[in-house]
Amino acid sequence: MTKQQKAEVVKAYNMYWDSYTAGDITTMASFLHEDVHVFGSTPHEAFTDKQSAVAYYQATAGQISNKVEFKNRKIELQPIDKNIMVIEQSDFYLLIDNEWAFYGHARLSTLFTETKDGWKIISQHGSFPDGKVEEGEQVAAEKIKAENLQLKEAIKRRTVELENKNRELEIEAALERIRTRAMAMQSSNELIEVANVMREQLGLLGQHQLEAFVINLYTDGLTTHNSWYAFRHNKENQQQPLLTGIAIQTNDSCELMKEV
Repeated sequence: MTKQQKAEVVKAYNMYWDSYTAGDITTMASFLHEDVHVFGSTPHEAFTDKQSAVAYYQATAGQISNKVEFKNRKIELQPIDKNIMVIEQSDFYLLIDNEWAFYGHARLSTLFTETKDGWKIISQHGSFPDGKVEEGEQVAAEKIKAENLQLKEAIKRRTVELENKNRELEIEAALERIRTRAMAMQSSNELIEVANVMREQLGLLGQHQLEAFVINLYTDGLTTHNSWYAFRHNKENQQQPLLTGIAIQTNDSCELMKEV
């Protein structure tokens, strides 16, 4: 699997689901192979050709169009012979009475094959635990509203919602710290400290793989520019990025440099 193939498959996969959730069945169908096999999340979603799958999704598009959303998506690609399998796990949300409600944990496997017209889906399986749907339905929105859901399921949904909300608050707090430091600047030389705050805050948000932050200032008509760097020391490997310039500050956790 080359980088180009990976990029092409990821693009096709995202366009497929974007058109599906928007109710654009024509675009969605353009990614299906004529001999596609689809096994969906309900007992009624089992198709062995493109025509029958498209007919079903067209008939039920109104239940899905702009009313479903995938969150917390985890996607990986696996080569299978000359094909590529996309495996996704995510949280499936449904819009009910103008509020997004957690519906279930989705599991999706989509097999792409390369054709002269681009990458096409030849097999797809999607599922999440749901025994409420009936024939002719993709989702059981009315039953979710009508049923008195068991306490365990209610707590599970609420927990996911709170986790997402807490994450949003953490991101907003990090942005506010960066914004506060930037607004307190007296001169451009303090951009080096802004870069360091950005690095620290994204580290607190779990982005530990980001080794360095750079802020560049460009001036029209000049061929040079000013750069402010903030990057971490790697204590196991003391080799640092090759940067020309003068060390402004050094401590145990990070190094700040300015390059002109």
